[in-house]
Amino acid sequence: MHTKTEDDRSWHPLALLGPLMLAACAGSPDPAPAPGGETRQLTLRGKTVTVDVVGEYATVEGDIIVGKLADLERGKLSPQSVFRDAPVDYRWPGGVVPFAFEASVTALGRQNALAAMRAWEAVTPVRFVARSTEADFINFQAGTQADWCFSSIGRQGGQQAVLMTSSGDCSAATLTHELGHTIGLWHEQTREDRSHHINIQWANLRDGLCRSAFEEKHIADGLDIGAYDLNSLMHYDRFGCSVNGNPVYDSIPSGLPMNGGERISPLDRAAVDWLHLRNWIVSDGGARMWRNFGGSGHQAADLATGDFNGDGRTDLFTVDTSRCLWFVATSQGNVAAPWVTLSSGKCEGLDVLRLGDFDGDRKTDVFVSSGGTWWLSRGGVDWWTELNTSSVAPSQLGFGDFDGDGRTDVFYGNGRAWFVSYGGATPWQRVQTSALKVPGLRFGDFDGDGRTDVFRTTNGTWWVSSGATEPWAELNTSSAPLSALKFGDFDGDRRTDIYRTDAQQGWIVSSGGSGPWTPLPDSLRMPPFTAPPSGFVFGDFDGDGRRDVLGTLR
Repeated sequence: MHTKTEDDRSWHPLALLGPLMLAACAGSPDPAPAPGGETRQLTLRGKTVTVDVVGEYATVEGDIIVGKLADLERGKLSPQSVFRDAPVDYRWPGGVVPFAFEASVTALGRQNALAAMRAWEAVTPVRFVARSTEADFINFQAGTQADWCFSSIGRQGGQQAVLMTSSGDCSAATLTHELGHTIGLWHEQTREDRSHHINIQWANLRDGLCRSAFEEKHIADGLDIGAYDLNSLMHYDRFGCSVNGNPVYDSIPSGLPMNGGERISPLDRAAVDWLHLRNWIVSDGGARMWRNFGGSGHQAADLATGDFNGDGRTDLFTVDTSRCLWFVATSQGNVAAPWVTLSSGKCEGLDVLRLGDFDGDRKTDVFVSSGGTWWLSRGGVDWWTELNTSSVAPSQLGFGDFDGDGRTDVFYGNGRAWFVSYGGATPWQRVQTSALKVPGLRFGDFDGDGRTDVFRTTNGTWWVSSGATEPWAELNTSSAPLSALKFGDFDGDRRTDIYRTDAQQGWIVSSGGSGPWTPLPDSLRMPPFTAPPSGFVFGDFDGDGRRDVLGTLR
């Protein structure tokens, strides 16, 4: 990349492009030769990869280090590697990145590197610490190029280089981009969906590393997080790689604001959070790629769901039986708020408590059956009040809104008939003749009439009793056992859908329980470097009317 001057109308004082705006720190004369040019084809983890040769290193996409060329030619590839099919997690444990400087780095280079670290620390959970004895660390050192800097993607294992210019320095802006790679971010302009967002003007691109930064040969190797971001720090700008002063790409549609490469964007911050803060992750509607939901170390088995503030979004509920405390983490739409104490003095666990809106105020209440009495804590904040009396064992009770009045009712089958206590406050009322009991039944609104229906599966056939009052009607056929099925309105049409996993197709759904099994978009795919969730809970965490899936990570 040639040195920019204030007379060059394509220059922007804040531009930083991966390695592209390095002339300010390189001090090379104008024009500088275009770096790059020598390429090799290597077989890495079973596929042929074209790399650029930069000194002793092999690089892709301009400034991304794959490894030392001699190691790669011998088949030695870090288990984290640079590719998204890496078998080992490439995140830095705890988001902490140890660093060191070689003597070849100038005082200005050190100052700019520290400024770049502070920039990321100011807006993300990542922390950079001076290396003491850590085995995995980044090592800033002078490289071989006058105008380029380089970094690997994420943690590679052992010592990994952050290459500065041959002068041993680099601008703070450029190093902020390079450290974006170090903490796990790929380039934006080489995402798989980039053709929907930018139109590249190939005739305006410099050859060498500049062209490599835009070519599609590695477009499927990176991990694309969130929406395409024309303003991302990780997006090369429109002029930094220009051979003739004309833009190297235009937005689709044209005229969109494009400040790529200038600063850490909100979506960059969200991507780093997604990588490093994932205790709870959510798939919107069970159909989108996982996103970070913040949270705590509580696992799915420790969580129940309800809307405790009545805002239409599902919140998380947990119990500390050792201290007789209830806690709620309210959903903020994109993230869960920290735990706050909901109530105290109630020592029952989640295996005993039941949640529902028994008084119809749109806030979740807490229900317990104990000693033949039903007790209710309204909104989870009031003290226990007596709701009703019943000798039915708690394990035989089901819950739903069987009359559609907005209140949670209590259901019971005694082996001869079904009974409902409306709002949990009325005496048992017989609603249907049936020998089936609660453990073999499931509940949902499969016809969308606002009333809870009763579901069963027998010999590969699904049956539904509408509102628990109508005769059994055949809904669908499936060999899946009842234990494998999950229920919820995943498409927002007010009907309960049925949802299960499939070894070949991932997660699949039957719309309304009557449609054919259909793979969900993205099949709830997990990034390959991430362990799968330890469990799931379900709810409408963003309030859009669709049931979402929340996974918990160990």
